[in-house]
Amino acid sequence: MTFGIVLGVNALTKNDDVKVEKEAKVLLNDTWYFTGSTSDDPELASNYSLSSTGLPPCGATKEVICQIQAPNSGGQPDMNAPVDGTTVQQQIHDAQESIKDGVPTENTTVTGFRPE
Repeated sequence: MTFGIVLGVNALTKNDDVKVEKEAKVLLNDTWYFTGSTSDDPELASNYSLSSTGLPPCGATKEVICQIQAPNSGGQPDMNAPVDGTTVQQQIHDAQESIKDGVPTENTTVTGFRPE
């Protein structure tokens, strides 16, 4: 009987050896359209819409951010969502800086530019 109790206690203390892998949370992106102009902040979630109605189309002229890919957070893009080791907001900032530098550059988040 003592042998059985020792085995039972041993089995209970082996829980440290069991590794539980957590599922990675997958964020689904929506396409968001920047509704502002060059005087509006593209890093503000409130300046985006899921609809491009009434907005100039994305195109070859690259003066303003046109569209981004980001998860939906309460009807606005989630600016804090992780992407490529940074955030949606940081990628928008980097793309905005590239416009100011005269070399507009798309990235994982910013997928298009348009004329003002």
